[in-house]
Amino acid sequence: MVLAAVLSIMLSVLGFRTGVDATARSDPLSSGRASRHTASLTRATQQNQAQLVTKPIGALFPYEDHRSNKLAPQAKACLFPDFSRLANVGGHHQPRRSRHKSRTGKGTNQQLHRRLMQVDAHGHNHETEQRMRTGTGVSHVDNTEADNEYLIEVWIGTPGQRVLLLPDTGSWETWAYGPTCCFASNHSFFDPGASETYANRTVNRGTGESVRVPRGQPGDEVTLEYGARNRGLRGYAGSDTVSLSQTTPDLKVRQATVIVATDIVKDTVASQRKLDGIMGFAPSSYVTPRMRSSTVSPMELLVREGHLYRPFLSLTLVKADRRTGVGLGGRITFGDVDLAAVMGHREDSFEWFPSDAHDFWGGFLAAEAPLLINGEAVQWKINEPVNYILDTGSALISLPREAAALLNGAIPGAFFVKELGRWSIPCATGLDARADRNPSSSSESSPPPPPRPPPAPIISFGIGHTTFSIPASDLVFFPKDPLPPSLTSGREGLCFSAIQGFEETFVVLGTVFLRSYAVTFDYGPGAQPDGPRRIGIARRTDVTYPSQT
Repeated sequence: MVLAAVLSIMLSVLGFRTGVDATARSDPLSSGRASRHTASLTRATQQNQAQLVTKPIGALFPYEDHRSNKLAPQAKACLFPDFSRLANVGGHHQPRRSRHKSRTGKGTNQQLHRRLMQVDAHGHNHETEQRMRTGTGVSHVDNTEADNEYLIEVWIGTPGQRVLLLPDTGSWETWAYGPTCCFASNHSFFDPGASETYANRTVNRGTGESVRVPRGQPGDEVTLEYGARNRGLRGYAGSDTVSLSQTTPDLKVRQATVIVATDIVKDTVASQRKLDGIMGFAPSSYVTPRMRSSTVSPMELLVREGHLYRPFLSLTLVKADRRTGVGLGGRITFGDVDLAAVMGHREDSFEWFPSDAHDFWGGFLAAEAPLLINGEAVQWKINEPVNYILDTGSALISLPREAAALLNGAIPGAFFVKELGRWSIPCATGLDARADRNPSSSSESSPPPPPRPPPAPIISFGIGHTTFSIPASDLVFFPKDPLPPSLTSGREGLCFSAIQGFEETFVVLGTVFLRSYAVTFDYGPGAQPDGPRRIGIARRTDVTYPSQT
């Protein structure tokens, strides 16, 4: 009898700690990265399986009313999952492949370009110059669910099959729904059988290399688990051509590892979510040398194969209008910085910081003043450096509970909802007098708008010698969906805070933070697993920052 050889790699959080057990990032208000940061990789060679226990997907589940165990329409997509509607899991309904229409250069993204692509004082249009430069490209981003989900178009296979993937700087794998999985009636999927270049993959036990399996044999089975509630998905590993653009040849890699999802495991992505999968942009250095080759991300392949002008991934995420929930989305620039979005349109506008986190994009907050309120350091009782992670897959800012209580406690009208274990703040936080009332909808019979709370404090994070502030209007999450008074002890006009606590000692800076800045991730020369990496952060031309005066 051949015994199964099992390899278990317990990962440390940012390379600093292990043993974390948390409920995960199943929704925008869950604890975030804990299960990902302590992921366990198990390889069972006898059954030709590879199991990845991973972080939860960010902000993907609808709010569930605890009183009736039914979906609460007044707080849609906020908190706990309701999976009673997940019928026909693993069914064979074929989607309409034309469901997603390409939005490149059309509709709301034209408005974004008009704002960001301004000609500077020297007559340079930086967007045009970057498009003309070999080894760069731009992928437009859709902002769905009122800042809860940012998606990009990706083409997998030959010919390319279009799917919408969530770009995730906090994970490393790339996966998409397969033809027998999940929500085929209203989602696109990747069909390996329709691709001329697809191959199933396995990991060679001796070398750790990702290799093709003989034709007709399955690839490694993969289970992605999200959090402590055993939710996730099953699939199998393969490789295929992955393209981030249909017009830019430089943004295409061959034989990239792709996980094809085949089944839902208990709770997972709700059917109303628009994503068809995830594309990971985290470094692959979390694994041992024997396993590195099987987990290299498409972005790292672009760098290592010399497709890009520079080893840069630049984010310009645009927030939604808080009164309508509609967002422009923004863009991702591959191979260069996004000078069109940066104040002064100069590269020296960026502040650069080392990415000290071995496994993720992040490092240490400033030792003397990691958190600030109105420019003053928060008196937070912690005796060790505070790690931070920049995570596009997390919608919110997650901090240790004590720190979250201090920051929320400084916001006038904040209230901790014990039943949910979440902080809430007035929905009108950050609105000025002009935004309190929508003139087009007001009338004599209209109820008066809720009273405007006192000005919110300026909340900032110290990184290096620089402080980065959050606009007060961004402190409210789902501002159009106030919590029912039955959950807030009769208080009306309260919404979820964008700052929540969890049982960890690090800080997750999600898209609430990232969409206020231009952020560039420098993978370093050749995107080597143990090579130096940097993070560049700059102020944007389209964001109004809080002032101390």
